[in-house]
Amino acid sequence: MAFVFSLASVLRLRKLATEREERLLQSIHGEIARASETLNRNAAEIEAVYASRDADSSQPLLAADLHSAYSLLDTLHGSRKQLVQHMGKLEQLKERQVVAYSKALQDREALDQIRDQKQSEYDTYIAKQEGKLVDDAFGAKRARNRRQ
Repeated sequence: MAFVFSLASVLRLRKLATEREERLLQSIHGEIARASETLNRNAAEIEAVYASRDADSSQPLLAADLHSAYSLLDTLHGSRKQLVQHMGKLEQLKERQVVAYSKALQDREALDQIRDQKQSEYDTYIAKQEGKLVDDAFGAKRARNRRQ
């Protein structure tokens, strides 16, 4: 008689839910990394525009070039602001996902513990049954030997 865990299908579903939550969390981490990288590139572009503008300050500058530089800075600062807001939303999403993942993991671990306990009880029961069989066989053999 093989061990059958009556909640095996529930445990399998909990495992799938845990894996799904983990994949979502990894996806959020990847998106945060990409957004952070974009934010760093944005900061470098802003620095480059400032450096370019400051380097040219010793020479006459056309109004169109100056206007273009300020327009680019406005655009870069606007995109930086959006990126910072997006990063904030991603951090909030990550926090919620960590909670969801932790809950799914706890639910799965609870079922794992129940399964392990039931497996241990089953193993103990089988060991006792095997011990009884050995004792019965030994007792029967001993009874036969006494009759002879």
